[in-house]
Amino acid sequence: MSNRTSQFTEPIGRQVGARVQQPSCILDLKAVKLEIICSKKNSRSVYASTVTAKSSKIIGLISDDRNLQEVKEKLINVDNAFQRLQEAHYDYSSESMDEDGIPKYQLYLGSEERKFGLFLQQIVDWITVTEEKLLADSLQLDSVVKPEDSISFAGAGASSRGSRASSVALARAKVAKLRAEIAMLEKRQALEEREEFCLALEAEMARISKGERALAAENQPRREPLLR
Repeated sequence: MSNRTSQFTEPIGRQVGARVQQPSCILDLKAVKLEIICSKKNSRSVYASTVTAKSSKIIGLISDDRNLQEVKEKLINVDNAFQRLQEAHYDYSSESMDEDGIPKYQLYLGSEERKFGLFLQQIVDWITVTEEKLLADSLQLDSVVKPEDSISFAGAGASSRGSRASSVALARAKVAKLRAEIAMLEKRQALEEREEFCLALEAEMARISKGERALAAENQPRREPLLR
């Protein structure tokens, strides 16, 4: 009788053990998912801090017109950083978003995009005004527009072109143009460096060839004069 009892009770015990383990597995999965969400949220925060730091650096540079080229290059870098911030936000929101949280995520991204759009427009306006000012100085024009008047004019022009979205689109177009200019400049510099290297190499080869000919002439046996 006892054997029969053990045969029936053992599977039941295993079933109970399996039921006890199920909540533990669910908790583990939730913990893993929560860890992933926290990691992606931290990544988004890092990218947001990077954009803020790079933007502040550029703001500090626009007080001097001589920083024009550096501002152009750093503006491209901060624009790349903001694109990575957007990607990190989409990655985080897709992992943690539910129906109740959709407005919250949209609000965060909308706020960041508006803030960065205003910054982008400010810097592009400064670049435009500075380029015009430097051009006027180089041509030694008698009537030079004051920087503050130019900034006001640029701001008024930007506002009259349409909505804020169109102004940001115009600024991004300017950034794209800067990318092309810098890429062309880097290509030109690479070609110039290559040309200089080729010229130096040719000069070195000519020097070595001349030395080889001189050495060969020294090692050539001398002909004795014929006796009559």
